[in-house]
Amino acid sequence: MDILKQKYVKKLKTDIKNEEKWRDEAIELLRQSGIEDIDNNSSIRKLNAKISKLQEEMDNVNDESENFIKFCSKLEKPKPSVKLEENKTFVREDRWSDIKTENALHREFNWIMRIKNSLPSYIKENLKKMPNNKGYLWKGIYFFGHLPGDESLRMKTVFEKHYEKLYIHEINHDSYKIYEKSTKYSNKNLIYVHNN
Repeated sequence: MDILKQKYVKKLKTDIKNEEKWRDEAIELLRQSGIEDIDNNSSIRKLNAKISKLQEEMDNVNDESENFIKFCSKLEKPKPSVKLEENKTFVREDRWSDIKTENALHREFNWIMRIKNSLPSYIKENLKKMPNNKGYLWKGIYFFGHLPGDESLRMKTVFEKHYEKLYIHEINHDSYKIYEKSTKYSNKNLIYVHNN
């Protein structure tokens, strides 16, 4: 096997490993959410299909393969594209744009996982007993209940604890309201309204 094929196979192995890691993390998230039929989940099916496609491609590497030809052409040094204008500026393509985008997605996912892991235990326990149209706002991420919600109510209610105050966000298809409660037994005061 020549060097280019070895590099291509190594890249495919890395891609398969990454996809399996993402699939395992997604399965764990679905289990924690209380979803039982994980194998029929569309995201898991897509990840499994992608892994099997990469595995099949790795097993059948040949010189005529379209993806192998693309891989080889990417290894060649790209020529800078010349943009002819009045000031004759030269513009180079950003070879790393795809990698930068993928890394940004990984950073966002890791950020969400860190916030999920920092969720207090009392919120986790309350979410198990709440319908899915109620939840909590924790560090900018919405967490909704595990139980089925009332479909007739098209309003979502989100609780946000901020120091000693409790903010109640009521989100409807035509309005967004925020109420504030100073103590557990005080009345809620409307502090913000936005009508769509």
